[in-house]
Amino acid sequence: APALMDQEQKFLGALAATRTFLRYLRRESLIDDDPGSLIATPKREVRMPAHLSEAEMAEVLDAAAGDDPLGRRDRAILELFYASGLRLSELAGLDLDDVNLSARMVRVLGKGGKERLVPFNSSAGRCIRIYLQARDQL
Repeated sequence: APALMDQEQKFLGALAATRTFLRYLRRESLIDDDPGSLIATPKREVRMPAHLSEAEMAEVLDAAAGDDPLGRRDRAILELFYASGLRLSELAGLDLDDVNLSARMVRVLGKGGKERLVPFNSSAGRCIRIYLQARDQL
């Protein structure tokens, strides 16, 4: 498969170079029309990222189900991570002020420094509330 990907990359590079050259020739009036515009770009296969099964995710969440303050914190983090689809860097950069429990929204600073609001489910909200009750014990 890697050799095939290398061949595909070479082909796409050659296609892009040829199209650029043909556009240049057309712009300079050296050819009447651009035959490169007739060639369709091959569609790349869209691959889904690897993900955990529902049973595997339940196992991860259950591993952080301790009833001590650290267990509550870990469960809240994992629930929010799972429910919101946040990037790890976004999750790690959260402050308490970024979490709106009543609206079940979290404000994150994403890629490129762009701020966005991300919803989360009631299960994550419940775990965050439970953690916050024991937060001062940490």
